[in-house]
Parts: sequence; structure tokens; C-alpha cells
Amino acid sequence: MFKELDYATNLVDDQWAATDLGEVFREARDNATDGYVAFRDFRPYAPSFDAPASFISTPIMDGDDFVGVLVFQMPVGRLNAILADATGMGETGETYLVGADRLMRSDSRFSEESTILAREVATASVTAALAGEEGIWEVEDYRGVPVMSAYRHFDYQGAQYALIAEVDSAEFRAPIDSMQFAIGIVTLILLAVTGFIGYAISRGIATPLVSLTDAAGKLAENDTSVDVPHAYRGDEIGLMAKAIVTFKEGLIERAMLAQRAKETEEADRARDAAELKKRQEHEELERKRAAEMLQAQEEVQKARDEQDILMRRLIDEVAAAAASGDLDRRANPDDFSGETRTFVVAINDMLDSIVRPMREAQQVLEHIADKDLSARVEGDYAGDHARIKVAVNTAAENLDAGLATVRAAAGQVASASSEISRASASLAETTAQDAGTLQSITDSLTEISSVTERNVENANEAKDLADKARTGAETGLEQMRSLARSMEGIRDSAGETSKIVKTINEIAFQTNLLALNAAVE
Repeated sequence: MFKELDYATNLVDDQWAATDLGEVFREARDNATDGYVAFRDFRPYAPSFDAPASFISTPIMDGDDFVGVLVFQMPVGRLNAILADATGMGETGETYLVGADRLMRSDSRFSEESTILAREVATASVTAALAGEEGIWEVEDYRGVPVMSAYRHFDYQGAQYALIAEVDSAEFRAPIDSMQFAIGIVTLILLAVTGFIGYAISRGIATPLVSLTDAAGKLAENDTSVDVPHAYRGDEIGLMAKAIVTFKEGLIERAMLAQRAKETEEADRARDAAELKKRQEHEELERKRAAEMLQAQEEVQKARDEQDILMRRLIDEVAAAAASGDLDRRANPDDFSGETRTFVVAINDMLDSIVRPMREAQQVLEHIADKDLSARVEGDYAGDHARIKVAVNTAAENLDAGLATVRAAAGQVASASSEISRASASLAETTAQDAGTLQSITDSLTEISSVTERNVENANEAKDLADKARTGAETGLEQMRSLARSMEGIRDSAGETSKIVKTINEIAFQTNLLALNAAVE
């Protein structure tokens, strides 16, 4: 055991407390459980004169009681002894360890000085191993020499390492190159022997093959009279000759079959010609039938076109007549047939359904123009026709009510005028009476004024009713414009009535003045 500078020092607060030894001691103390391990990678250790040192610690427990910490300083020599073993590595092979900082954790066998934490290795193998990969490839090592490099990654207590085993490519390939040279020599010898034997064998095979080739060439020219040689042999040449004989027999049989096929083909050709003639005759008959059907269809289409032209002309005439106000024009259904006749009947019915309510509304308006306000639209209609019926009937009723109101108002105006006349005469006769009589006259005039105001309200109400009647009449058809003009006359009459009422008011005012003057006199 050694007593170095850290011997008998406090690893909590003395000068070596910040070293890796102090850190693994405090970590194990603070995690006092069985099996806990604290580890620090190799770094220069000052108490060991900055020699590389790695520390590993574990707490010592007595049951559940913490007793102390056991710390082991990992020696470099043990690690070098393992990695420097070059058994099987040849003259240039070595194994070394590299940390995550790319610095060696073991000494290189090619360096006289220690390379631990002194030599940086940033080769591709180290980079791949630290990335978690493993494999073998040819790269340049930290010396710049091409090597075959085997690499792998491992993790120990959180520390990342790359384990590298390398041998120079020249030494690695030397046995392979030697083997390749030996294989090349043996291959040349075998080729020479094989060539001689092949030449001797080929001479024994080429001659019969040439004769067989000549026979096969003649057979290819359809000369079935040629004799095939070497068919008696039991080797491959004999098999080839037998195959050529079979080919010859096939040619002979094929010629016979071709002759039979030619005869059959001529018979089929004659039969096909007869069938073609029949088919052409049938097609000609079908073409004639199709032409006749097409002509009939064209005639039917022409008749339809004529019906369509006639229908469009009649419809245009009916539409033009309706646009000019002639709603009695109709198309004659007897001039058409089929769907066209049904369409013409539908158009006539549609015009009848439109004209009927308009004619009845026109009759009501004519009665109104003749001052007969009892006429009404009686037909049963729906939709817009029903709304026209309601509008016309409402206009007639409102007009009748308005005129009745106007007549009542005119009667009241006449009655009020008579009362005013009688009051004026009485006032002239009693002018010399006393002031008490003046009060009675004033009360009478006040009552007359009230009656006059009621007449004005009645006239305004008559005017409102006339306006409502005019508004209802304008929602009808064009024929109701005459009703609107009648309403304008009624409104003018109401205006004249208002003027009369205003004149009466002025008379009443003058009467009040006269009465006042009389009272003063």
C-alpha cells in the first residue's frame, strides 16, 4: 500500500475534497444503500503526481447502519496488461480503449511514453463506436496508417467508451495475397491439363458432329431423302443422331399433314365463300329494310315538324293577341293531334282560367262606374285570382262605406248651416237685449263650433276611407284604373267639403265678433 499526499486528509472540506476521490466518497456516503456504486473516469490525479487515475466506490453497511465507504483506485497497469496482450494480433496489431473525450485510456504498444489521456484518437472507428455502433472496416488509424479496424461501444456506470482492435492492412492482407498467388499457379496448371484433354476429346466428337450437322442442314432444306449417320452409337452422339432421325420422320409426317391441311383448307374456302354470299344477300336485305324504316321515320318526323311549326305560329298569335289586350283568341285543338293537341287544349284552358276572373272583375268595375256599388265578384277562385277577387270586393265595399259616410257628413253640414242661419237671425233680433242673453248666444255658438268640428272629423274619415278604397283598387288589374279616377273625384269632393267646413268656421268666428260688438254696444 502507498501513503500518498491524500493520506489522512478530510475528503469533505480539505484540499483534496474536490478531486474524484472526494466526489466518489461523498456520493457513496449520500446514497448509503447496499449495492450502490459511484464511478469516475480516468483523469490526472494530483496526489498521485497527476498520474491518470479512476475511482470506484461503494458504501459499507452494517445492516441498515452506514459504516464507511470503500474506494478503489483503478490502476493503469492492470488495464494496460489486458489491452497490451498482442496474442493473435501479429506484429502491427493492438487493442486500446478511448473515452468520450476522444483520449486514450490505455497505452499504445507503439509509443515509448504513456498515451493515457495524452493521445487523442478521432478516427472514424472511434466516432462510430461512441455513437453506439460496432463493425469492421478499413480506415486510417491515429498514426495515419491504413488498418483493418474492429470497433464496438460499451457503457460502464454511465461512462462511454470505444474499444478498438486494429492491425495494419498490409499485414492483414499478406496471407490473402500469398494464398491468391498459390491459387493462381494451381489454376494455370489445371487449365493446361484441361485444355490438352479437351482437345483430344473434341477431336473424337467434332468429326461425327460435322457429319450430323451436314445431315441436319439438308433436312432443314426439306430434303427428307438424306441418311442420318451414327444413329447406332450409344453415347451422346448417338442420342443426337436419333434426335435428328426423329426430326426427319417429323418432317415427313408434317409434309403429309400439310397436304391434308391444304385439301381441307380448299374445302373450307369454298364453304366460306358460299356462306359469305348468303351473308351478303342477308345484309343487302337488311339495308333495304333499314332504308324503308328510315324513310318512314323521316315522314313521321316531317309531319311532327309541320305540327310544331303550326303550333308555334298559333301560340305566337295567341300570345300577341293577349299582349295587345285580346284575351278571346284561342287555338283550335282540331288542327292538331296526339301530344300537340293535348298541349293546345291545356293552353286554352289556362287562358280561360285567367280571363274568367278578370272578366268578372271588369263587370263589377263597370257597375261601380255606373254608380251601382252592390255588384261583387262571385266566382270561386284560388291563388292570385282569389286575391284579385278579395281586392275588388274590398274596394267596392270600402267605396260604398266611404260614400255613405260622405253622405252622412254632407247632411250634418247642411243641418249645421241651417242652425247657423237661424242663430244669426235670432241674434239680429235680440241684439238690444242684455248681457245675459249674450251668454246664451255664446253657448249656442260653442255648440255649433263643436258640431262643425265633428263634421270636419267625419269629412277626414270619409277622405281616409276613400284613400283605402283607392289603394285596394290599385292592387287589381288594369281595368280598375277607372275606379282609381272615381276615387280621385271622391277625394276632391271631400276637399270641397273641407272648404265648406272651413267657411262655416269663419262664419262662426265672425258671428262671435258680431255678438261681442253687440254686447259692447
